[in-house]
Amino acid sequence: MEEAPQQDMEQQEPSVAPPAEAEEDGRVALWGPSASGKTAFLALLYLRSTEFKKAGWTVYLGDQQTKEWLQDMRQTIDVRNRFPKATSAAIDRIRLSYVFVSQRSGHRFVLDTDDRPGLRYEEMDADVLQSLLRAKGRLFFFDHTGEPKRRRDQILRAFEDLHSAGRPYRETDLDPNPIAICLTKADMLIHSPEDLRRAREEPQEFVLERMEPELLSWAENYFTKIRLFPVSSVGVELLHGVVRPAIFFDERLEARWARVCQPLNLFEPFEWIFRSMDNDA
Repeated sequence: MEEAPQQDMEQQEPSVAPPAEAEEDGRVALWGPSASGKTAFLALLYLRSTEFKKAGWTVYLGDQQTKEWLQDMRQTIDVRNRFPKATSAAIDRIRLSYVFVSQRSGHRFVLDTDDRPGLRYEEMDADVLQSLLRAKGRLFFFDHTGEPKRRRDQILRAFEDLHSAGRPYRETDLDPNPIAICLTKADMLIHSPEDLRRAREEPQEFVLERMEPELLSWAENYFTKIRLFPVSSVGVELLHGVVRPAIFFDERLEARWARVCQPLNLFEPFEWIFRSMDNDA
């Protein structure tokens, strides 16, 4: 099979630290079960950070380990046009740190997370819970391709565990911190220009039509600030009014990036969380 065309994009040397030392204005955490697309999302978060720049944000890497991990991911994604392999169960975790700096206000928000096997996220161990509890904004990832009953259990367990663990640290029953619930692999649900438009312009309605109809009411039992987003690290290609998939399978049936495509709603969940935290400050 013919090789995929080389990605035509800005290559950048990972920058490890913001240019000036300053206190952070908020911390963000991310949670997602096995196979929900966390590894690709975390890689593209930096590799496609030109999208953040267009919105007035600069993304830096928080430490050397994150830089080395991103350089490996760039070889996999941008050079070989391949998807990252699922994080091995033999790897305990790879700690990752991103710093988002507003070009307008100078505000700094930090995402500290792990690239670890998804099953270990699902266990909600003490480290995962502490990361979520320290954060003032959280992203939850859920995969629409999973078995519905298992997905329902994953969603409810995640909400229940975080709500229960955080009760001693807040004065209200409901958690007031912003929660972005992200429907991953949303490119598989986009078949027309209208689908793509709605995923971008009406993200909440798009998700509610394709996930459990009770999703929002479940979240409202535990949190006060909730927003739903369809996200895709892969994205789709819109060419001459036709939506085309961004992947193909090679002769070994391995998924490959087929074209230069823009990820879907990679930045929007963060922008909403940052704005919510600014309003709460």
